[in-house]
Amino acid sequence: MKLRSLFSSKSDASIPVSSAPMFSPYIYAWARSNPHYRVSTLKQAHELGLSCVTLAFVTDQKWDEVEAWIDDIAAFEGKVIISFGGAIGTYPSGSIEAEYRRAKKLIVKSGAYGVDFDIENDQMILPVNVAKIALIAKQLQQDLGLYVSLTLSVSLSGLESKSINVIRTFVRQGVDITVINSMTMDFYTPISTSWGIKTVEILKCVERQLEGIYKHNVRSKVGVCPMIGFNDDGTFFSAEDMRHVTAYAKQRELGMVTFWALNRDQVGKGDINLFSGGMDYEYTKIVLEGLKE
Repeated sequence: MKLRSLFSSKSDASIPVSSAPMFSPYIYAWARSNPHYRVSTLKQAHELGLSCVTLAFVTDQKWDEVEAWIDDIAAFEGKVIISFGGAIGTYPSGSIEAEYRRAKKLIVKSGAYGVDFDIENDQMILPVNVAKIALIAKQLQQDLGLYVSLTLSVSLSGLESKSINVIRTFVRQGVDITVINSMTMDFYTPISTSWGIKTVEILKCVERQLEGIYKHNVRSKVGVCPMIGFNDDGTFFSAEDMRHVTAYAKQRELGMVTFWALNRDQVGKGDINLFSGGMDYEYTKIVLEGLKE
């Protein structure tokens, strides 16, 4: 159990040990040991060279899926961030105290490194629910010294107003947000350039927006989360797009590179939830190589 990361100095989670971005791709909690995927366990992620992954998602309906990973998280030779929320599902339905206690139990038992709140669906983004989530995050961080990140929707011109409101709510509650991940995917809008170039443009907009909230270390708070391969809107985020975004993230010393999702980083056909490109592990290897010191 990796409690060393939980009960160290409470500021440890926000102090980068390297100027290179953290790489923490999402992995499906609901697909543990699923033979349809080349990577569906933390052991396989470690063998691929990953030292950090983001396990998704905890929702009111899906606690059991993440709780099934507790022993895997405890045994993983790296960091696991547990993500709450996502595009569908509800959270939180219980009281702040009840949700806090259940999350704390999960984190302490597994030794998870931190929590991510993916706040995008219509239920979670309601101000009353954002306020509850912020208070849960605050209590967890105060008690356990946790890394806390937000994953938020963006438009082609940067963070949407509802996403900025989420950040401000967390800041008002005193939550130390280590990284704010921009979901650079599913825009349903045609563009005249590559998605790699457009994603960098969006990240520059996000950085400028965050300068209106934070005075220091703004770059290190910027994260990026594309959907590799085919997106739900029919567009395609290519390997070259990933290479371009990774190079920018490293050069700019951003805080995080992640993508949706590690399970999809394989050859396949049909359902886009099952594959992303022409080679197994293509996007993962691009990021690992691109972020080398």
